[in-house]
Amino acid sequence: MSLPTDVLRAVRYVYGAAAEVTGVEWPGDWQVARLTVRHAAGRTTLVAKWLRSNAMGWRTDPQQMLAEAEGLRFVAGLAQELVPAVIAANWDPGSGGVVLLEDLAPREPLDAVIRRRGASATEGGRRSFARAMGRLAAVTAGRDRRFPGGAIDPALARRKRLGLLGPPWEEQRHLLERFGVRIPQAAEQEVDKLQGLLAEPGPFLALSNGDLVTNNFMIDVDDPDDHGRLIDFEFVKFDHALAHAAIFFVPGPRWMVVNDPIGDRLEQDFRAALVAGIPEAADDGPYDLGVSAGCIATGFERCGNLTVMDRRPPGHPSRVQRIATVEAAAAQAERRGLWSALSGVLRDLAGRLRHRWADADVDLAVLAPYTPRPE
Repeated sequence: MSLPTDVLRAVRYVYGAAAEVTGVEWPGDWQVARLTVRHAAGRTTLVAKWLRSNAMGWRTDPQQMLAEAEGLRFVAGLAQELVPAVIAANWDPGSGGVVLLEDLAPREPLDAVIRRRGASATEGGRRSFARAMGRLAAVTAGRDRRFPGGAIDPALARRKRLGLLGPPWEEQRHLLERFGVRIPQAAEQEVDKLQGLLAEPGPFLALSNGDLVTNNFMIDVDDPDDHGRLIDFEFVKFDHALAHAAIFFVPGPRWMVVNDPIGDRLEQDFRAALVAGIPEAADDGPYDLGVSAGCIATGFERCGNLTVMDRRPPGHPSRVQRIATVEAAAAQAERRGLWSALSGVLRDLAGRLRHRWADADVDLAVLAPYTPRPE
């Protein structure tokens, strides 16, 4: 893969016409590169991100690069330690969408470290991530009107859960019914309440990078004083801060299960950091309501492709993962005594999927914490 001309133009814009890229590393399959640049003042390493073209539509809109830069700069102005510095972005409307960022090496994505070392060796990194999530929400809470605003519509962005934008609840209901799940009236009422809660977070309205997951947190686990950095602000938005705590309990796309032995500790770290900027988070009532709402919403969101999984061959890991997701979401609501009708719907769905997909009817408790989903 070669560097786009726009990336080279960006480098020369910052470091002078004589600057030369002498080294390129490709951290993964994304269109992101770590560059070594030789220039008049010496040598610098940095990270470049740019627009791309793919069928999924990710990072193909120049607004995403604008959002990346605006989001990072906004957070840096409030808590510089949370994010990489923006070296240059959006200097030229014809640049094609390039952002140059501080090189965070030797940090690497937390999920990669967990995969390599296991959960027991990465407790410090996971706790750092939880604190960073809480800190991000604490320093940005209620500041949606101060955001530069060129890249996102805060009011629209926070309606992206449980069919508030995208597949409506009507479609989700019909999908569940195709799998034999009956939606009682009590669940319909809880849907209305949950949608209202997530759409209007009140004091819990805070900024998110749009994808608060372990692969978007850069950490140096060999440095006990390192606090990590949050990255990937292409989908930056303001939404319900408490909903993101679902990640401590409900597996995302990279894990078969979470089963984190220190899940409660992670939640405590997150909450302690959050209270510093959102004192309402100290009240168990609204706190548990928001966290469990995030878990329930995640459980339903992850069911949108059930028909695709149904066509996959027996033994496909996505089936076990989906059952684990649904059951974990229900368990958190049950644990907090909330959303009983919707958690019942998820439990019903999980039972039917276990019966329908006999290959996925496994004991999830035997899976190790943060068991990776096979690629």
